[in-house]
Amino acid sequence: MLLSSQPARRLIALRNSMLLLGMVAFIVACSSTATLLVARHAPAHHLATIPTAPPPPTLAPTYSALAVNQAAGADFSAYAQKLPTILGTAITPELADGSSVKQVFTNGVVERSGDQLAIVPLVALLIGNRAGITLGPTGSPLTYAALAPALGAAGMTPAPWWWDGGKRPTVAGDFIAQAQINRAAVGYYIPATFMPYLTQLGNWQTLIGLPITQVQAVTVPAAGGPHHLALQAFANAVLWYDRDAPGTPVIHMQPVGQDYLAVFGMPPVIAAANQPAWTVGTPETVRAAPGSDTTTATFLTPFAVTLTGDDEWVGHTLWYHIQWQNLLETRDGWVDGTQIAFHTPGSVGMQIAGLDALAPQLLATARAYGDDIGIALYDPSSGHYYAYNGDLELETASMIKVPILVTLLHEVEAQGRSLTATEQADATAMIEQSDNDSEIALYSEVGGYDAVTSYMRAIGIDDLALNDGSPGFSSFTPLSSVRLMEDLRTARILTPADCQFILGLMANVITYQQVGVGDTAPSGAAWSMKIGYGIGGNNMWLMNSMGTVTYQGHAYDLAIYSQSDGDFATSTTLVDGLCRQAVQALLGTP
Repeated sequence: MLLSSQPARRLIALRNSMLLLGMVAFIVACSSTATLLVARHAPAHHLATIPTAPPPPTLAPTYSALAVNQAAGADFSAYAQKLPTILGTAITPELADGSSVKQVFTNGVVERSGDQLAIVPLVALLIGNRAGITLGPTGSPLTYAALAPALGAAGMTPAPWWWDGGKRPTVAGDFIAQAQINRAAVGYYIPATFMPYLTQLGNWQTLIGLPITQVQAVTVPAAGGPHHLALQAFANAVLWYDRDAPGTPVIHMQPVGQDYLAVFGMPPVIAAANQPAWTVGTPETVRAAPGSDTTTATFLTPFAVTLTGDDEWVGHTLWYHIQWQNLLETRDGWVDGTQIAFHTPGSVGMQIAGLDALAPQLLATARAYGDDIGIALYDPSSGHYYAYNGDLELETASMIKVPILVTLLHEVEAQGRSLTATEQADATAMIEQSDNDSEIALYSEVGGYDAVTSYMRAIGIDDLALNDGSPGFSSFTPLSSVRLMEDLRTARILTPADCQFILGLMANVITYQQVGVGDTAPSGAAWSMKIGYGIGGNNMWLMNSMGTVTYQGHAYDLAIYSQSDGDFATSTTLVDGLCRQAVQALLGTP
């Protein structure tokens, strides 16, 4: 009996459905088998492939000529010395950036804000801007631009199924989870080959940064056949190695800092007006204009200055416009950016400048006398010293009487007593009248050479060359004379009462011995001083003057040494003339 057409159609449909289900089952089975085979033969390192989609337009390098090897700036030198392989070579000077400062190195940019230093993340910037610069060795087809599709969330995946987080990263690699999708952690896997390099850095997450792409498989043509590279981008660096190279894989680093300059050029320099800075050259020549041969001033040690807010590139050299404050005058000039620091450069001692930083004419006058003149001034309001032959050891003559009296007061204080009447009388005669007999008596009482030399060294003055048989033939530098006066004026040594006792005697020296400091002090100023004069050991006439002056709330310390073929009168004229120019420069008062 024949079936009706409707049931027949149902049977045919049922049969077709069963056939379809069988085919699906077969495909699934085949797929599962293929997956199992792939899993069993999975590579030891999870390597992504180069994106095959046509990359978007790239940003071509145009500024490569700006990268020039330079020294790490004073703000970065210690940091760079700890990380030579990570940072590479400095290729810019220090670049002011408002409240912070940056410097570009071959492999990255370092930023300093206060005492905090950090490597600036540049890689995502280069990828995001599709920089058309080759990643890896010459011949590599991979560029920053080609990594754009692999950057960010689009490139994150779950951990490889075969990754074992319980094993050491140097064996199993490391998976860095950075987000969650459908409650599953996704991120980037770092192959085990990279991990020994990273772990030996210590805090590699801070130095290199976290990964921002998966590992890329790159094939590079080479003699003898192609080489296969593994390359991975991190926040601060791009690392790669040659999988076909013999022996232990060598990790290479992309010159990210150099690439940054090539694409974007120099970072903008933001030199804020009145921003504190230091010159670090010893000596440092301050120019009249950027790149000029005309010298405005010379700083002999690291020197505190401020920026005016102006800067200028001359070729590959960045120039900063600086200024510094003398007692009542602001001076300015330009310095090479490689000689500027924006934080105190280590342990800073005396800030010493040449006389031209105070008054160019004063330097010209002093130079006319060569090594027969030594001058030092101190401006306590700025902490600046100004000197010409400041370290030259010239004979003190009777100025040695001040260190002798300072040593006496030190010993008296140590003994917990006051000066005897005889000691006080000898001290008064020795300073106010420059009495030599009183000098000899007190020099013998304090213990002579050993006592005076020892105490001077104890207060930081170690260049006193004391002549034990004849103290007047001792030598003492102008800078040390000024430091001694500063110690007395500020009572940094002895008690305030004893310092004032010494300064009181020095304020009462007899009239004809007020040469230099006393003769040139402005009307109404308070001063304390001591001179030394006579025929020196080289048969030249000595005239020296050291002291401290306070005028209308301003103080300065001054020492001038001279030797000449003249006499008391001509030497007085010489020293008074130099002192008068110094006072004019400091106070604007002749």
